[in-house]
Amino acid sequence: MGRRSTREVWIDVLRALNSMNFQQFTASELSNMTGIKYETIKRILWIIELISRFGCLYRVKNRPRTYIWIPHENTSSALKNLAIRKLLTNETLSISELAKELSIDRKFAKKILNSIVNDGLAKWIDKETIISVLPPINDVRPIDLEKPFERFVPRR
Repeated sequence: MGRRSTREVWIDVLRALNSMNFQQFTASELSNMTGIKYETIKRILWIIELISRFGCLYRVKNRPRTYIWIPHENTSSALKNLAIRKLLTNETLSISELAKELSIDRKFAKKILNSIVNDGLAKWIDKETIISVLPPINDVRPIDLEKPFERFVPRR
């Protein structure tokens, strides 16, 4: 197998990350999964982590290409958003499940769940578990990385 282009390497890494679905992993595990050198994986993960710490970039329109940058407020709100996403897919979420999933202590997990309940997105069904008051998300479609990107060609 010959050398892969930068685009191919990024697509392989993004596919592998997309297949993990909130599982914890190490750079060496990702390297073994994709067949990409460990040092390259470390650099790619560093870039993704750096960008993710500051915010998310979303394309709003194709013509003209218009983007919106949504900055992250802090780590707690990012963890809260992950908890909300998990709640919407599973319909229920417990303190111990959240603490284990995000590797945080139970006290902080309870604060996150209390915040979700206070926002009116869920209600407590017992001392440990909340249930969503919103309809569940059943049809999650991953991004199609095979599809070519649309390029804007200016008219003269």
